[in-house]
Amino acid sequence: MSPLLSIVIPTFNRPAYLKEAALSALGQTYPNIEVVIGDNGTTDARRDWEPELANDPRLIYRRNERNLGMVGNFNALADAARGEYLVALGDDDRLLPDFASRLMAEMKPDVRLVFCNHYLIDSHGARLEAESREQTRHYGRYNLRTGVLESPQIAAWQQAIAISAAIMRTEDMQRLRFQEDLDTPDAEYFIRLSQEGGSFVFLPDYLAEYRVHAAGSSSSLAGLCSERLVEYLIPMEVAPGVEPYKRKLLGPLIMNAVSRCLQRGERDRARKFLRSSYYPRRAPTISDPSATNHAHGIRGQGKRLAEETEHAVKSGLQHLCASLPGPIGSPTYRVVRAAKDWAGL
Repeated sequence: MSPLLSIVIPTFNRPAYLKEAALSALGQTYPNIEVVIGDNGTTDARRDWEPELANDPRLIYRRNERNLGMVGNFNALADAARGEYLVALGDDDRLLPDFASRLMAEMKPDVRLVFCNHYLIDSHGARLEAESREQTRHYGRYNLRTGVLESPQIAAWQQAIAISAAIMRTEDMQRLRFQEDLDTPDAEYFIRLSQEGGSFVFLPDYLAEYRVHAAGSSSSLAGLCSERLVEYLIPMEVAPGVEPYKRKLLGPLIMNAVSRCLQRGERDRARKFLRSSYYPRRAPTISDPSATNHAHGIRGQGKRLAEETEHAVKSGLQHLCASLPGPIGSPTYRVVRAAKDWAGL
């Protein structure tokens, strides 16, 4: 018999999306699955997903006694999973029918994780083809070779692995777990997993769908706890060949962390980040000619100059406000940031 695959879905107050996610999980061509829903205390009276799904013996519904938060819910579901392998599916995301069959076929004894490309879909479920291809390029999957990766660590630091488009070993998830003080726990988790050794396998096929909403961004790692993420990532030792990818990821994260600390009045914490060797001293360079339509020529030079100017202004403001006394520095930073936001800069 095929190994049991657990598809776990944490949810809270999104019954319509949950129905789509659960139907896509139960609609897999892979023959041996369980779908475990972890309800974090939904208060929405609608239970739109129940009529079509409640009688499927492969579906297990768990309601938490208290709201564990999204990350805590993921960890609780991993603990409850009975399968040897695990998919952590967002309650607004979807799997295409052959997702599990294709990825499970690559799960050999030495493989720790298999992942694929995924489409972006809007709030109504329509595919965003151009945005999907752009995200594939942005996260480095465009250049990944099919099959066993030469460097899982580079893929992890590039954030090439999307949580809803990957199959991992349940024992790894139960042992390493998501850090519950992070809003983007998969970013840190896959880096830790890659450092333990074992193979990662990549399939370039688009076999999952990740939903983006108008109020959010699908390409931002800033999250709500960027300072905690930075504090986890900076001490991690990497090989010289991986260091540039670590530095590229940490640069914007540290600048965001400094901004958050200054706005909250955490001057000492902001200063610590500013002293880090990973704080970017200049704007990132365009290393991939395909990174922008204007990477060459006059328009490209203009864009580059604008990026460098914006970076210099933001960095200068952060250093200035961190050097001022607390009663002055943080209020000044908040006022300037509010003015920039108001002006749309």
